[in-house]
Amino acid sequence: MAAQPEDDTLSKKKRQKRTNYGSYLPVGPSTRTYCITLAYDGRAYGGFQLQEDQSLNIRTVQSVVEDALRRTTGETIRIRAASRTDKGVHALGQLAAFASAVQCDDANDFLRALNNRLPEDVVATAISRVADDFDPRQASKFKCYVYKLRHGGIRRVLGREQLWQLSKELNVDAMKQAAAYLQSEEALDFRMFTPAKALDKSKSTLCRVTKVELSCLSDREIHIEFQGDRFLYRMVRNIVGVLVDVGLGKLSSQQVEEMVTKPTKPTACTGAPPHGLVLKWIQLKDEPSADTLA
Repeated sequence: MAAQPEDDTLSKKKRQKRTNYGSYLPVGPSTRTYCITLAYDGRAYGGFQLQEDQSLNIRTVQSVVEDALRRTTGETIRIRAASRTDKGVHALGQLAAFASAVQCDDANDFLRALNNRLPEDVVATAISRVADDFDPRQASKFKCYVYKLRHGGIRRVLGREQLWQLSKELNVDAMKQAAAYLQSEEALDFRMFTPAKALDKSKSTLCRVTKVELSCLSDREIHIEFQGDRFLYRMVRNIVGVLVDVGLGKLSSQQVEEMVTKPTKPTACTGAPPHGLVLKWIQLKDEPSADTLA
């Protein structure tokens, strides 16, 4: 028996489903710009930013988010992030913007569709409509990072993936004294806290870091919170490494002070490992939302 032709309507739906990768979200005639808040466990990723050399096949947070958006909307979408977190660094409040023809009045529909296509170690927690020219990197006013470490005693097994464990005990009071020299309402020169190869004569090394605060959650666990308008490449991890050296008696707080008041060429310092660092939140200069969906 000859095959019967498919119903035209059904065929159209099948074609649309195939084109839109199973998307159920409504699509309009023009694009809108959206901003999403992302949280992710960075251990399995080679950083946030998409690698220029695709032949290296390095998995990044940007690549999996863009792939999830493609399978949600049927569009090829490029996202722009507020912070390019390094390999192994985590985030709770990364911001990323993108343009899409999707027009959705219910935030839950958009978030549910996107999160169903994201891997289990990445999640979108909020979404909002923003102006078409919104650039999250340029719009950032302050960023907050938290570094977690544990010192002395028996090492922890559960939760070890998100903190740096040191076998030796640290002098926390000395670390707090040194940290106080790194925070200021005025911009300080942090050139000694970034690799020499990352320095660019055309770019400033001045950063306004208003908070470098150590909190002891227990006798063994320390959280170091950083707040500032900008951070140089690997700057936070290198500061943590220097503060640990102070805690171990290898450096004095006065030496740390001179690193920002009388900076010389960057020296090879032992930076803290990436898995203890979390991008906690990003504060924007102005409220960007054209329409807040979540």
